[in-house]
Amino acid sequence: MYFQQGNRLFVHAGIDPLRPLAEQDEDIFLWDRNLARISLDLRERGISGRASGFEEIYIGHTPVEAPVHWNGVWMMDTGAGWSGKLSMMDIDTKELTSSDSVVTLYPGVAGRKKKRIS
Repeated sequence: MYFQQGNRLFVHAGIDPLRPLAEQDEDIFLWDRNLARISLDLRERGISGRASGFEEIYIGHTPVEAPVHWNGVWMMDTGAGWSGKLSMMDIDTKELTSSDSVVTLYPGVAGRKKKRIS
């Protein structure tokens, strides 16, 4: 559900930084957006601090316009599954690379449809 490399953690959606990883389930790793929401809120308010015991956490699942870094959390999902771009980063140099918009790369191809929440 996640990959740990030294003091770096890679996970699809997020973690609960207040609980050990072994006590968390796949719903948190695959779907939970709380770490992303908290990171964005703290960034907006200019509040610094470490989000967890990890040096860096790389997450996706919550699309952002461009990769966002705050308090050790890297939000890397730039919406390629919808109509955004695919972004990649060299985690050692922090060099970012992004594709053109997927609608430019695949003109005329219908993207995923957003599900309505009732």
